[in-house]
Amino acid sequence: MRLALAIFILASLVAAAPAPAAASARAVEPNGPAGTQVALAATDWPVYHLNALRTGDSLTFPAFSGTLAKGWSASLDGSVYAEPLVVNGAVVVATEGDSVYSLDPTSGSVHWHRNLGTPVPLSTLPCGDIDPLGITGTPAFDPATDSLFAVAEVTGPHHIIFALNPATGAIRWQRNVDLAGDDPTTHQQRPALAVANGRVYIGFGGLAGDCGQYIGEVVGVPTSGSGATIAYRVPTSREGAVWATGGPVVDASGNLYVGVGNGASTTTFDGTDSVLELSPTLLRKSYFAPSSWASDNATDADLGSMSPVLVPGGWIFALGKSGTAYSMHAGNLGGIGGQVDSTGMCAAFGAAAIAGSTIYVPCAETGQIREVTVAANGSLTTGWQSSAAGGPPVIGGGAVWTVNTSSGRLVALNQATGATLGSVSVGSVPHFVSPTLWQGQIFVGTDSGIQSVHMVSAGSLKLSGIPGTVLGGSADSVTVTAQGPSGATDTGYRGTIHFTSTDPKASLPADYTFTPADNGKHTFSLTLRSYGSQTVTATDRAAASITGAATVTVTWPASTYYPVASRRILDTRATVAGGNPTNIGLAGVFHAGTVRTFAVAGARYVGGGAALAVSSAAIAVTGNLTITGATAAGSVDLGPIVPPSGTVTTIDFATGDTRANNVTVGLSAGGSLSAVYRANAGATANLII
Repeated sequence: MRLALAIFILASLVAAAPAPAAASARAVEPNGPAGTQVALAATDWPVYHLNALRTGDSLTFPAFSGTLAKGWSASLDGSVYAEPLVVNGAVVVATEGDSVYSLDPTSGSVHWHRNLGTPVPLSTLPCGDIDPLGITGTPAFDPATDSLFAVAEVTGPHHIIFALNPATGAIRWQRNVDLAGDDPTTHQQRPALAVANGRVYIGFGGLAGDCGQYIGEVVGVPTSGSGATIAYRVPTSREGAVWATGGPVVDASGNLYVGVGNGASTTTFDGTDSVLELSPTLLRKSYFAPSSWASDNATDADLGSMSPVLVPGGWIFALGKSGTAYSMHAGNLGGIGGQVDSTGMCAAFGAAAIAGSTIYVPCAETGQIREVTVAANGSLTTGWQSSAAGGPPVIGGGAVWTVNTSSGRLVALNQATGATLGSVSVGSVPHFVSPTLWQGQIFVGTDSGIQSVHMVSAGSLKLSGIPGTVLGGSADSVTVTAQGPSGATDTGYRGTIHFTSTDPKASLPADYTFTPADNGKHTFSLTLRSYGSQTVTATDRAAASITGAATVTVTWPASTYYPVASRRILDTRATVAGGNPTNIGLAGVFHAGTVRTFAVAGARYVGGGAALAVSSAAIAVTGNLTITGATAAGSVDLGPIVPPSGTVTTIDFATGDTRANNVTVGLSAGGSLSAVYRANAGATANLII
């Protein structure tokens, strides 16, 4: 028979949130080399709305099922206006704090963090609505050079493009992209970046409020970092912003399509309130402007608020603030009044999503998503509309995914009917925020960072335990394993297990709540006050939508609880009060991020002047874990092995606190425990058990 050992110290517990990961040092690769051609995974999301066409249509995303639930969230150094990307299986996020982060998609932990400069305070700008102003336009990944490109507005102000190594965040090269004669204080880089033809294309417009002297433009920079900058500047005396968040749309020949905002003229056409077709070298090949361009310019009702949509069959769809939708010939946009068809719809902002010839339009001002189809002859037919949300949508798994920016909810709409399939709160979000789809998860930029969401699939939660016998009048521990509907590999499930017993005298924990990253074992304690074998039942209470929730019977292993006098088995402090021997169990403080392992079963420690023998047959211990002298806020994980994710912690604490938590923890097969202090790099703390 194996034994369970109880060891106690006295302390109290107050929870504290873990500290965010620290920014890594600014790094520049020698000589600024570009990478080599890499192959993207089918599930990667390398640019805004997935591809150069900005379709936003993921063919690999699983079918919608069950309900939506929040997963991990990451607090970053600024608001996230840019759409999150997924590059080589890592989530890439840019912030208004002028930082780029690479995050683990399953846990949100930081792979690397690169700060690119100091963002520009709103108080130093003539107008605007983002404070501070850092990275607003969505970055772009280029597989041809294995480089990640981002444009940061930095103090000066200046607009700087950076080429980063996506694996490390190291800066490969950087250069200023403000054109000669431009006033950087009045220009804003809001559109998503596009990569094509060996160049990065960057759209510029003005600040919210259209203050100061600015002219809309598209700038092209070689992906190598070497060579001339090219540009197209709208031929107006002022305004004509290229500002839609979707950025340039690139066709198979490398031609770019962009929308242009209202301009200064109401008498002579000045190239504004238009859709442009630009060559790879940024020469204007054709354009379209509505016949109402003059009144549109006068009332700020222009075509620049939503990126054009390239439709199969050779069509371009455009819709702006005026609420009139247009179709025109790709490659020959038709000039003023040259549309093929038009219809009244809504004021649209950001970028639409498209599947086949069906377009899902973000009517942000009215908070709607509307469906429209472009026929083989270019005619427009409107379909369903939903008032659940109106942010720029994406498509995946038979659903249209969009964010209600007023309520801060991610919404899934039935792609065929527009009916609401599910929604979940993601918190306060910026203007024109658009979600990203990856392997059953949805990533949404927020005012504080990024929030992950996943689908809770309909089905039964699987519970399993260890059978055995519990002796009456004792306490013991057992492990219950929780798995989602897909089995051991499922990481998209969360819920609550409720424990009951057939013995009314049994003392059990009421609930154990698990997260997607757990998907595994949880050990808890039981006390019985009568003899004999007893049965414990663990029942899934994850969500009302779960069908056929499983109830399984688990019983205890044949082990016995042995109380002993209170003794320390671990104390890493340099001195112990009362003159006791120093460094019990392990010598020296814990350093953040380092897993330390120490023997428990079969070991003998000294504390308080009395010897304490720990049986070599021990399988678990019950006692208090205390943290003290921590130089940074964080958490400690304790167990037979320490899980790599750190999603579930044993104790959380603030800087300098002395805090404790009662634990019952199983030992490893070799009778040892492992612990890790999770905090900013360089932090230290002392641990006592």
